[in-house]
Amino acid sequence: MTNNMLPELYDCCKATLKVTSKDPKNSDYISNSMLEVYNFDAVRDVYYDAHQLRPVEEEVNSCDAFYADQQNNTGYLIEFKNSPLSTSNIDHTEIKEKILGSLLILTDISQMGISETRKATSFILVYSSAKDRRKYERKSHAIGIPKKFNFKKYEGIYYKQCLIFGNAEFQRRFVDKWESGDVM
Repeated sequence: MTNNMLPELYDCCKATLKVTSKDPKNSDYISNSMLEVYNFDAVRDVYYDAHQLRPVEEEVNSCDAFYADQQNNTGYLIEFKNSPLSTSNIDHTEIKEKILGSLLILTDISQMGISETRKATSFILVYSSAKDRRKYERKSHAIGIPKKFNFKKYEGIYYKQCLIFGNAEFQRRFVDKWESGDVM
């Protein structure tokens, strides 16, 4: 998996992680990173246009960002939610749709099969830890997470890993390392 996993057609979809983390409802950013990623919502739109799939009644839901970590040969589909994990503001059904819709688009444009993506692609849900009274990020990503956000069933069948982190923990565990070029 490399950054050329997505064909040149999708180069117009490159953005910063900060831009892809923007909450359209209130213009808050969940990340301030200037790391270059693909705006996967824009990738979906280019994909629809390239395959003449418009007009459609209902578009496939897609994740916010895609980052190809060349050091670790892993791609990451990232979904940002500017809400605490402990509230009902995050629609887990919509996230499940994004997990699957993004994977289907990614497999088609990368010409990788599911057997390849499950070895080389991970999903990360990043929520606003500053707004959450409970401190999930101090625990393992699986401990203390509400059951409705248990995406582990997608591991091994669709994705290498499905992770949930508060934005501060996501910054420490991933973004800081990606920006510095450290191997994780």
